[in-house]
This record gives sequence, C-alpha cells and structure tokens, in this order.
Amino acid sequence: MYHMSKSIVLVLIITMFSCSSSEVSETDMLIREKLTAIDERIINGGLNTIIIPGEGCGGCISQITGDLISGIDTLNSNVVFTGIGDKKLLKNQLGKSVTEHSLVYFDYENILMDTRISSIYPQIVIITKNKLIIKSLYFNYWNFVFNSSRYG
Repeated sequence: MYHMSKSIVLVLIITMFSCSSSEVSETDMLIREKLTAIDERIINGGLNTIIIPGEGCGGCISQITGDLISGIDTLNSNVVFTGIGDKKLLKNQLGKSVTEHSLVYFDYENILMDTRISSIYPQIVIITKNKLIIKSLYFNYWNFVFNSSRYG
C-alpha cells in the first residue's frame, strides 16, 4: 500500500510538471497575437523585438531611439514603434535609413498600446523556443539589445 501511494504521488508530480512546462501563458498569446497583427515576420523570424512607445519615459525613449539611429547598420533585432502620434514627425526624426530598414516596423493602429502589455518604457520581447519574455528597458541595457538577436 505504501509503495503504491509513492507511485501515485510520483506520477502526479511528473504530470504536473509536464503540463505546466508546455502551457503557453495568456501574456505570451497576447503578445504573439499583437505582434503578428502588425506583421507576421516579427514572430516568425525568431528575432528579439524592441517595442518603443511614443510617450512615456522621455529619457529612455530618446536614448534608445538615438542608439537605434546611430547603430542602424548593426541592427539585429526587430524594432516596433507604437503609440505614434504624428507619423510624419516620427519619420522625419528617425530618418530614411531607419524608416526603410527591413527590421523596423510601425504600429500605426497602436495595437501594442494594450494596457495588459504596454509600458512607459521601451520593452524587449525575447523570443525563446518555448515562450516569450517581455522586459522593460532602462538605461545601460542597450548593449544587450543591440548585440543579441536570436533566442535570448
């Protein structure tokens, strides 16, 4: 009897861990859905994605935008601008080399401004083989962003 109860507990523990590791969180599904709505290549390409809001932490946004402009030739992550107020002004600020870059996207419909996932800080969506990890980006985190691309 004791041996049988240990076996049942072991099976329950294994089942619990195997189920939890394969589940996709609601946040993962939401982010995938929103990024895919902007452009399927964002998720399907396997690159990390930087989300830059139009408003929020002004210093953080201007820092990462400036780094993006100066480092556009070495960009190896997707970049999505969201919360866009004035399309023409944003494009003028970024310049042609950024706005026409194949890894830069514009969320003109503000799909990513969903309060369940949006932030006043730029964010990075790290795409791993099993899930998405979303983190806010603060100062001195840019090297990670610009030097890492695939599967965080």
